[in-house]
Amino acid sequence: MEHPKSRKPYFRVSPVRQRRSRKRAILFLLLLLGVVAGTTFLALRYEQWEALLTAAAPTESAAPQRAPSETPTQGPTATAYSSPVPLQVTLPAAESDAAQSGTLIFSAYANGHSRLFFYHPGEARPALLTKGDWDERDPAVSPDGRWLAFSSRRSGWWDLYLLDLINGELRQLTATQGYEGHPAWSPDGQWLAFEAYYDDNFDLWIMPLDGSGGPLRLTNDPAADMAPDWSPEGRHLVFSSDRAGNFDLYQMNLDDPQRGFTNLTSTPQQDELHPVYSPSGEQVLFSSQGQGTARLMIMDLSAGGPAVSLGLGHQGVWHPSGALVAAVQPAGAECYLTQFVLQQGAFPPVGLAVRGNRIAGLDWAPGDYRLSAVGAVGGGSEGPEAAYDVELDEGLDPQGRMALVTLPGVSAPIPKLSDAADEAFQALREAVAR
Repeated sequence: MEHPKSRKPYFRVSPVRQRRSRKRAILFLLLLLGVVAGTTFLALRYEQWEALLTAAAPTESAAPQRAPSETPTQGPTATAYSSPVPLQVTLPAAESDAAQSGTLIFSAYANGHSRLFFYHPGEARPALLTKGDWDERDPAVSPDGRWLAFSSRRSGWWDLYLLDLINGELRQLTATQGYEGHPAWSPDGQWLAFEAYYDDNFDLWIMPLDGSGGPLRLTNDPAADMAPDWSPEGRHLVFSSDRAGNFDLYQMNLDDPQRGFTNLTSTPQQDELHPVYSPSGEQVLFSSQGQGTARLMIMDLSAGGPAVSLGLGHQGVWHPSGALVAAVQPAGAECYLTQFVLQQGAFPPVGLAVRGNRIAGLDWAPGDYRLSAVGAVGGGSEGPEAAYDVELDEGLDPQGRMALVTLPGVSAPIPKLSDAADEAFQALREAVAR
């Protein structure tokens, strides 16, 4: 005998009640979408917390005490190879507006890996520069704008590579089972300084690019020495180190590499990271973080005195003219590339939302690079197609906040949403409609 609970209930719903039920379901869905959109809008109106970008290198551990060597040490043997990959690159005349604005090259997490992108200020979206089933980070453009040095894990280990932005030739500069990253160019373009993780510690190294020798070790301290940058006059390096406990900024005199270290910040309750010399060499841009959100700071080396805060942000880079600065501003699950104008002038706005809040390196190249063979460097699978693309229609307002755009077909007291979130809202509406 059939169990009573196994029988299907028998009832009939009138057409009027069916229509009412559908209306209630639609109203509930619209209310839910409104709550999501409102939460996104409010979140973008307030300052958000920021986590320090952690290096994608082996976990740092305490290193044994070692006495500094008296002379620079020869580093691991660097093997180099060439793998020509044709790219179509057009460099316009230097006096054009696009060339004056320059090109931002950055590393961001996409489709399971960190990739290199390039972005022209004032445009809606970036373009893919490299692709592959590996991670790449720390882009650094040569002083003449032709070469791009970066760190890549395409060989299985973090090694340094050199990309010719004119003909697409790719060279591997190091081949070790350690980690090499954060390359920085000498002003004559003949050397690279970089951080390396060997023997459970970060130290600084330099390498000639003419093949005349291997890497040379600059520091040999139990503390972590990281993120070097080369001064425009070529005789100093600035870097971040925790020699005094917290990360401070140090300047190294290359004419006296064993004793010529100067602590520039000495702030026990703050970590100073990502130092970059200004084009003139008179200032250093860096980020400082204590208990709260990281702030972008400028220190005047010529005048002395305390550093001046530009606002929230980290990983700042100078425009080649020194007139403005680009930086990363985290905002919850996203982050933004934005700018700080230091000198008057007409510059296209830098306002780009990057999903994932994971940018691993940023640099500002002179000129306007138009690579028609986008993503040709590397190969490999592209991964799944994104559900939507972020297109910035309005850019940032004078206070550095995202503009509001009108949502088509939405009936609400204020049918607007942040410029960085409207595509996600529209994609959700279309998915629900399907």
